Formats: sequence, structure tokens, C-alpha cells
Amino acid sequence: MGGQPTSFWKFVAVVGAVAVFWFTFLNQWSRVPNQLAAPAALTATSFFDDYDNLSYVDQSSLNNVVWDGASALIFTASAGSTGEIDPNGSFGSGLVALWHMNGNAQDSSGRGNHGSIVGNVNCAASGSGKFNQGCSFDGASYIDLGKKISNFSQPFTIAGWVNPSSTSGVREVLSGGQLAQFFQLGGELRYRTNYSDSRTNALINTGQWTHVAVSYDGSAIKLYVNGVLQLTDSRGALDGEQTTWIGAYHDAGTAAAYWWLGMLDEIAVWNRALTAADITALAQATGGGSTSGSFQSAPITTGSFSQLAANWSETAAGASAVSWSGNNGASWCPINKGQTLTSSPCLPGTGLKYKVEFSGADTLQNVNFNWVPVTAGPVCGNGVIEGTEQCDGANLNNQTCASRGFTGGT
Repeated sequence: MGGQPTSFWKFVAVVGAVAVFWFTFLNQWSRVPNQLAAPAALTATSFFDDYDNLSYVDQSSLNNVVWDGASALIFTASAGSTGEIDPNGSFGSGLVALWHMNGNAQDSSGRGNHGSIVGNVNCAASGSGKFNQGCSFDGASYIDLGKKISNFSQPFTIAGWVNPSSTSGVREVLSGGQLAQFFQLGGELRYRTNYSDSRTNALINTGQWTHVAVSYDGSAIKLYVNGVLQLTDSRGALDGEQTTWIGAYHDAGTAAAYWWLGMLDEIAVWNRALTAADITALAQATGGGSTSGSFQSAPITTGSFSQLAANWSETAAGASAVSWSGNNGASWCPINKGQTLTSSPCLPGTGLKYKVEFSGADTLQNVNFNWVPVTAGPVCGNGVIEGTEQCDGANLNNQTCASRGFTGGT
């Protein structure tokens, strides 16, 4: 649904100066005391975002956080010294090639699939990669493996980290000719074989690291973005007819084309289909760098409100810390999952923003907020009976001082 404000609550009773009300959200009932000196006209309103788009997220605030393109925001650690694939560990099984891209295009799998840089590919900048160093492609260069490194008509997996400077047009991650191409087009991840594409709707954004993977188990092609399965395409795959390149495409008798523009790191190929759990583990590698991430919402229109309740769904309990602002980010206050605030330094609020800070690997699946707007209460002496007033000024509501128990007066 993206983010949607909704309204559904019912006022129950007023006792003295304490208003008692009920509100419901997703069939969950709560009883909350409303400490108002003068009861006002109240309406409970809600906001819910399940991240099927980023309409209500400030995308410029994403810090080590990426959208999976479908239904979640995922924490990803920043560059660091560890987290690289260990060819001697569990991921060594079936490993055909592994390019850490730490200053060169050498293969660390032990299979000798070393690459030769053609043009201006810079792999030497310290800390430039997702982990340690990475290779920067200028949009007119590539890495030539000099041979076909795997049979892509048999089970395989290609995975790696990408950080494009541009998503316009076709940008190849790894290619074996017309029949085996792993690339992005307009930010969409695709795999091309047998002259047709398997494609996702999950977007790869410029200026940030995204983990991408494609696998083939002999009967279906699967595409993953940030460890989340985006597509299962039941079809066969053909082997590439050309030598393998990283960062560009070539065909028989044609010049190089579809060059990658931006960074690549930790590109790997297996001669088996990794499991979904394997690919999720690769995408959630922390890398020994930052173990925190954050993002902010776009402003949410609420009007003035006196209370706030919050809840959210996450894959790692307690890994998401949520703060909120009632003044468009000028000041922030924490709120716990499932908590209702009736007093806070940030109350009353005049408009809502929320901020999420990740303290470890986590996937945030949705958030919802309930608030109670405050409208103007009764005005004493204006001659109009409002709210809980029994009389006002000269308007005695068909009563007299005597009927009210007084011995006299007007």
C-alpha cells in the first residue's frame, strides 16, 4: 500500500477532566487515557507503510540501507576489511571464480581464472569497495577473462556487489556473449539467455552498494536483490558462446558494448545453484565496517496531535530503533515498539516524521503510527454551547439559575 493515512476510531465517554477513548488498528484494541484539561473533539488517525514503494521515505537519507524493490528496507553494512567470501569455507564448494578486486583482477578461487584489465579499470583505491578495495569502471573499459570460465547451460550462480554511477541503458556485470548476460537495464536486474530476458522490478540505485545474484538449478532461473528472491523463471539456460568478460558485452565480430559505469566488488561464479539462504548470507555480510544504518521518512501530514502510538515488523527483534519528530525533524524523541505516548517532549506535534536506526542485520517490513489530533475545544463566553458545555454566557440552554440549584442570579 505504500504509506496510507487512514481514520477509524470511536469516542466512548468523558469523565470529569479525563477523556477515555478506544481506537482500533488491524483489529487490535487498546484503551488509552487522554489527559486533557478541557475535553476536545478527538479523531484517531493512522499511517501505515509496507514499503511496496518509497513514496513516504526520504531517499536522500538512506544510510547503509537499501530497498528490496518489493516490500522491505534492508540494512547493509558499509565497506570494511572482512566479510569477503572465504574460498576455503562453505562457499568454496563449487566455486569457479572469485574476484575480491583488491587492487587487481586476480581470481582467489584457486582455479586460475585471472582477468586482464582492458582500458581504464581502477582497482587500487583504498576503501573504495564494499569490502576493502573494489574496481571502478569508467563506462568504456572491462576485464577480460580470456576464456569461457563456466558452462552456463548447467547449474550455476553469479553473485556480487554493484554500485553504479548510472543505470541508463544496458550495463553488464558479467557476460559470456548473447546467450549468457547478467546485467541491469534502467535499474532493473536481468539475466539474458536464449535471446530473452528474465527480469525483476526491484531497482538498483546509483551511489549505493546493492547485492545481486542469479542462479540456475537446471529448471529455473532465479534473480535476487539484496538477498531477497525477486523472480523464479521456469525455463532452460544456454551456455555463453564467447569468452567471459566483467563489465562489458561482446559478440562474434562486434566491438565491446554495454560497459559498466561505477563500482563492482566481490564478483563470484559457482558451478552450482546456491540456496536462498546462501545468497541471503552473502547479502547480509557485515564486512567489518559500519554496523549501523538509518533512514528517515518523508513528512507525514497530521495536523496538531496530542498522543502517538507506534508499531513495526522486523526480522531481527530489537535491531530497529525508532524515533519520531513532531516538528519536521527539528527535534526527535524515541518510541518503543507497541508503545503509546500520552506525554513526551515532542508532544503536542504538528506534523510527523519518523527515523529508523539499525544496530545490526535487520529487515524492516512495515511501520504503523496512530495519533490523536486535537481540534479547538469549547470557547467560554461566546454564547454558543459547545462540546461538554451545559450553558455559555447568555445561552442558559432553557435553564435558569433556580433550576440549577442557585437561590438567585442571572
